[in-house]
Amino acid sequence: MNLLRLFVPENWSSDQNTGTPWYWVTDTGLKGSSLDHGLPTGFRTQVFLPTEEVLVLDIDLPRKGRWREALPFAVEAYLMGDLSSSHIVTDTHSANPRTRAHVLDRNGLSQLLAYLKERGVQPNEVYAQAAMISNHANEWTILMRPYGGCLVQQNGYCLSLDQVDGGSPPQVLSDLLSPLSSSHKPTQIRMIGQGMDHEHMVKLSLAWSENLGIRCVVENDLMTQPMRALAPHATNLLTGEFAAESHASWRKLDGQMKLAVMMLAISAVIWVLGYAVQTWMWGQSIRELKAQAETELRRGFPETRSILDPELQMQKGLAELRAQAGYYAPEELPALLGRLKELGELEGAHLISLDYQNQNALLVWHCDSADQAQTVLGRLKQLGMEGTMKSDTTGQNVTLRLGRSAP
Repeated sequence: MNLLRLFVPENWSSDQNTGTPWYWVTDTGLKGSSLDHGLPTGFRTQVFLPTEEVLVLDIDLPRKGRWREALPFAVEAYLMGDLSSSHIVTDTHSANPRTRAHVLDRNGLSQLLAYLKERGVQPNEVYAQAAMISNHANEWTILMRPYGGCLVQQNGYCLSLDQVDGGSPPQVLSDLLSPLSSSHKPTQIRMIGQGMDHEHMVKLSLAWSENLGIRCVVENDLMTQPMRALAPHATNLLTGEFAAESHASWRKLDGQMKLAVMMLAISAVIWVLGYAVQTWMWGQSIRELKAQAETELRRGFPETRSILDPELQMQKGLAELRAQAGYYAPEELPALLGRLKELGELEGAHLISLDYQNQNALLVWHCDSADQAQTVLGRLKQLGMEGTMKSDTTGQNVTLRLGRSAP
């Protein structure tokens, strides 16, 4: 499935009119600046919030046990508002010894999802824009807006910055760099402007480079660059009550319905396993019967060189034995009779009677001379059959008996 990315405008709220400029882009090259006209459908959708709207914290939590109960108390100290209005997402699988927590406004996220749903958009994932920033070693990135910005450090930690539009770098940035030794300072700072004049950004980068003693380079806006891969520290903010619709629907089911669904799933698994076991047992029985048939074929017909179909080869061998003994199975007689009728076409030999009853056949040829009768007997012998010859007043008769009662 192709990918669609929506960028939420800065300071967006559902109270604003529908003319609020949005920006969206797809991995197929489509771009737009409105959700109400031309928004493509059938895409996996990622929504990106302004980084300043997501508070990033590294907090100390027990990795096991009751860390969920300890989470609100660890986060509350950093909040100015009510903890109950906050949506908290943690990354407990990170290699960072501290727990990375992302905090954003619950009501704002709820309103955003409702706003998008009205326009037919069901986000699969929601991220802060910093989730697209992957820094190289000893590199920092600043996402800059006209009235603020955000610093993304090497490990993905984000820190809000104020007044990034001035000629001097933000004081917070200078305070972060001053205690660091040369080996721990970034060798480069990338400056990504969002809604800022490019020439002005270049002037700022030169001034900051001189002031900080660190090379500052300007990059294009995230929204206008080719679609970036998500950074390793990217965390999907649609968790808990905002999880994907399929998971949310499961949580809404009552206990009895969940139990019924689970029992149905268990029954299906048991049926599949039972069918698999039964199929294996059938296969095992077939393999055993085939091995037994091959053994019987080798015992009855030791001259058999190779065995491809033991049942068919056994039938063929038995048919040959019956023919040699003068006994023929009922299903073999019609084919034999068809061949024997050809003998009636010999010059001087005529088929004068053919009687087929009770799985037995009696054929009589009248021959003009004894020599002709001997010719017919020779042909029968070539076919693996033995006929009898009897003289009468008009010549010689050759008689052939076939079937279960044949002598």
